[in-house]
Amino acid sequence: MHGAVLPASLDHHPSACACRQLAAAAHTLLEFAGAATRSLAQPGGSPPWLLLQVTSACGALKSCIILALCTAQLSSQTGFKLGAASSLVFGPGRIALAACAALEPLAAESHDLYNSLMLANLASRQLQSLVLLVRELLHPSSRPEAAAAFANSTAKPAALLPWLAALSIASPQIGAGFDEGESLR
Repeated sequence: MHGAVLPASLDHHPSACACRQLAAAAHTLLEFAGAATRSLAQPGGSPPWLLLQVTSACGALKSCIILALCTAQLSSQTGFKLGAASSLVFGPGRIALAACAALEPLAAESHDLYNSLMLANLASRQLQSLVLLVRELLHPSSRPEAAAAFANSTAKPAALLPWLAALSIASPQIGAGFDEGESLR
C-alpha cells in the first residue's frame, strides 16, 4: 500500500488530545476549588488576592467550556469533569460573592471602585460559565447522562440554592460604588 495514509490512532486524534487537556484543566480547577473553599472559610480568609484568583479561575472555567464546545467529539467523561469543575462557582465563588457584597457598602461610601469592579467581574464570570455549561455543553437534549449527573451532584439544590441566594444578595450591590454616569467598562 504505497502512499496510503493510515488513520491516526484514536489516542493521538486531535479531539482525544483536546479532551485529555480539558479534563486535566477541569481537574486542576476542581482541586483549586477545594483549596480556595478551605482558605475562604478561615477567619479573615477573603484577601483580595484570593478573590482575584477565584475570579480568574471562574474565567478559566468559562474558557474551558468554550473550548469544549469547539471540540468535535467531546467525550462524556470530559463533559462530566467540566460539570464537576463548576463546583468552583458553587463553593468558593459563592463565598467570594458574599465577601465582596459585604464590603460593597463601605466601598461605595469611600467611592472605592475596586470592590465594585471585583464584584461585577466575579458575578459575570460565574453566570457566563454556568449559562454556557447548562445551556450549551450539558443541555439535556444533547448530553442527557451528563446533564442528569450534573443536576444530581454538583448542581444539587444544596449547592445551587445558596449560590443563587448569594448572587441575589450581591446583584443590587453591583455598581453601588459608582456615581451616576460612571460605567462598569
